Amino acid sequence: MALHNQVSLPDCTPPVYVNASDNSSFLNFRRRRRTRQLRRRRSRPSPEKVNNMVLFDQGNYDKFLTEAPKYKLITPSILSDRLRINGSLAWRTIRELMARGLIRMVSAHASQ
Repeated sequence: MALHNQVSLPDCTPPVYVNASDNSSFLNFRRRRRTRQLRRRRSRPSPEKVNNMVLFDQGNYDKFLTEAPKYKLITPSILSDRLRINGSLAWRTIRELMARGLIRMVSAHASQ
């Protein structure tokens, strides 16, 4: 008769049963969990609201004409982040740069 190696199982904690008629402990648990969630939410920093421009003023327009053609990749997202302009204004500025011949389209995508 060969002896088999017996593997001992790790000690597991038994499941905790709650009396179904006593709901107070469950409600206290839910209340404590909710306050923890609210505390975590309050401690998070709130995202800053971006105040993007809808129209160019003369200074930003000149900055756009000098800097934007030098970017390696030009998308509306990049222009709105770097120049702090609105997304629709970024689309129009890309079209204007293409009309002036300062940039050319390499590839087009529906969302960018």
